[in-house]
Amino acid sequence: DVDMPGLSAQQVYDKAYVALDSIAAEPDQIKSGIALVNKKDHSIAAQYSEWMTFKKNFVNLDRSKFNYTIIANCTDGHLALTLSRMTYIYDEGRPTALKTTAEKWIADKVAINKKGTKLLPGSAKFRRATINRKDAIFAKIQRLVK
Repeated sequence: DVDMPGLSAQQVYDKAYVALDSIAAEPDQIKSGIALVNKKDHSIAAQYSEWMTFKKNFVNLDRSKFNYTIIANCTDGHLALTLSRMTYIYDEGRPTALKTTAEKWIADKVAINKKGTKLLPGSAKFRRATINRKDAIFAKIQRLVK
């Protein structure tokens, strides 16, 4: 949620549209952009598919396709954003391929040990990278709409 005092719903919508569109132009994007708009209700749905890189050097490239949707609902003086429908496609085309959702792979009940003290191997890098990416996305949007 971002408070934008003094702006009409249309002004908030216009700023949100530019911010969401700018994410689609980032270098790691594969196929991303604004998918659906409702100017009357001042809402925007954007779908993103991007590379989530865990490790990259001259010998190793460890990355996953990360897909997600952002919904922006704009009202007078306020922007409400929702990031949802997160999925991962890892090692595509290999016997070790993994296709899963965030709910099945990085949620607390499946990614943290029973004592609740540490992340489980395997999903830990996905959880850390997802949280970092979410923080970066929302920080960028907030910066662009203010």
